[in-house]
Amino acid sequence: MSKNDQIENNLVPIDNKDAGSASNFTSERGEKNKLFGENVKGSLRDFGISVAATVIGNVAKQGMSLAGKVLEEAGQKSDKTFGERMKEELISHGWGLVDKLDDDLGDRQREFEANLQDNLSDRFGSGFGEFASATNNIINRQTAMQVARNMRQTMENSDTKRDAGLVIPEDIRSFTDIRYGADPRWNLLDVYRPYDQDGKGGELKKIPVIVNVHGGAWIYGDKETYRFYCAGLAQRGFAVINYSYRLAPEHRFPCALIDTNNVFFWLSEHSDQYGLDLNNIFIMADSAGANIAGQFICMLINKEYAANFDFRPPEGIKINAAAFNCGAYDPLKFMGEKELMKGLVTQDETPIRSGILNVSDYINEAFPPVYLMSCVGDFCFKFLEPMKEALNRYGIEHLTKIYGSEEEPLFHVFHLTVGDDLAEEVNDRECSFFKNYIKRSRKQNVKHAAQ
Repeated sequence: MSKNDQIENNLVPIDNKDAGSASNFTSERGEKNKLFGENVKGSLRDFGISVAATVIGNVAKQGMSLAGKVLEEAGQKSDKTFGERMKEELISHGWGLVDKLDDDLGDRQREFEANLQDNLSDRFGSGFGEFASATNNIINRQTAMQVARNMRQTMENSDTKRDAGLVIPEDIRSFTDIRYGADPRWNLLDVYRPYDQDGKGGELKKIPVIVNVHGGAWIYGDKETYRFYCAGLAQRGFAVINYSYRLAPEHRFPCALIDTNNVFFWLSEHSDQYGLDLNNIFIMADSAGANIAGQFICMLINKEYAANFDFRPPEGIKINAAAFNCGAYDPLKFMGEKELMKGLVTQDETPIRSGILNVSDYINEAFPPVYLMSCVGDFCFKFLEPMKEALNRYGIEHLTKIYGSEEEPLFHVFHLTVGDDLAEEVNDRECSFFKNYIKRSRKQNVKHAAQ
């Protein structure tokens, strides 16, 4: 039996009396509210959020058939144009749609929701509040899952096209699929380093390390997506750690941060084996990865921030400098306490808990020097200014570079396009920035690598 068949079997028919009440209720609320309800439920239906129907069926069994009828009617009369536009926006702009929907619907949404909840609460008493909360959570999570699937497919298609024909350069030594945590699928990392940094006998000299935190809207990407980019960074004289982390919405915040923390534990424990200089650690990150990397740095430097979590970073780890590209540093400052964002990212949906997603609120004077890159045409450009303001507030050394123009805009994370002249310029500049913060030691320890 298919999932849709199971859902249909769970639905309980609504009797004529309740159907008439639902119809009268909808008419009483006017065409404006009715249209909004039809559009929203239509968009959910287009997304395939069938779990909502299951919930309504269960509620109907308990005598709350009016709520089921309202949602059923709204779904049947859906506006396909709205649903199609919603999906297009999600695919092309990711979380940006959340803001757009709030702007477009505004007071109309709040009026409809208030009227609907008041009416149903009057009819069904306090039990409706529990039902509404449970329904919203399920619809929110299921919507997030469908959004994630759509976005992942689109992003994967784009990245596959971008990287077609690329191979790991012959001058790069690779150590791949190294476990750093408990999850056999996601807790894997690769190490890339240039052969010309090896000793004469094949020893691995300790060289500066870049830990790359990949982007992907918190829901997409892994080390395979970034292998050519990271190998290119290694060609610039660094050992590069390229790792996968668990993705939302299946694994919500702080899972990616926990995995990042575990990567640094792995680094501290395997530095001799892979020739990694713990005195010279740098972080490279883009998009949502800049948010995760920023959170990790804040854990290192801010005890108040670290106290929000039940895990601790490894002792003695210090970040010399960071480079953030097209970063989404403070998602909730622009997305607000939006249900879709919380479904995608957070597992504790209270404002206090979700508020620790924002990086700039926890920066202090111990934050490392930062290279900030963005471009005209990047949908994350709006995140740049608050980050700069926070760095300026505490006197943190930083360099900002903005590419493109209104006449010739670029696109989000354009620097990942290996072989593109402008992308290579970005990567050259950022690695040169890192080299300004390398600490020179008198002696480099060497260790034969495990094969």
